Amino acid sequence: MKFSFISPSPALDTPGKVTAAWPPLGILYCATLLAANGTSVSVLDQAAQGLSSRQAIQWVGREDPDVLGFSVLLPSFEGALSMAKQVKAQNPNVIIVFGNYQATFNAERIIEKYPFVDV
Repeated sequence: MKFSFISPSPALDTPGKVTAAWPPLGILYCATLLAANGTSVSVLDQAAQGLSSRQAIQWVGREDPDVLGFSVLLPSFEGALSMAKQVKAQNPNVIIVFGNYQATFNAERIIEKYPFVDV
């Protein structure tokens, strides 16, 4: 099983406009644990890498994960939803997981309102 994680940029499709980016520690902790146990893992920090949503979606296509996790905060929520919807349309079998504060505090609402988010 292959896991990929995205830390989505809060700057919707304006790559290079983010003035600060912090390492996505939650994603990095999860990825490290999975990799240490022999699981194939990849991580994309969209803001730090200055990628557009289109480029991030292309990255997901190349990685072809079984599970795709998004670290979702309020400023990046809309972008994460848009990317998740497009990825799910391209690969209905991928399991889309939302995590971090926005997803934790709004889990039921997100699952009910956005059927392309699985967990």
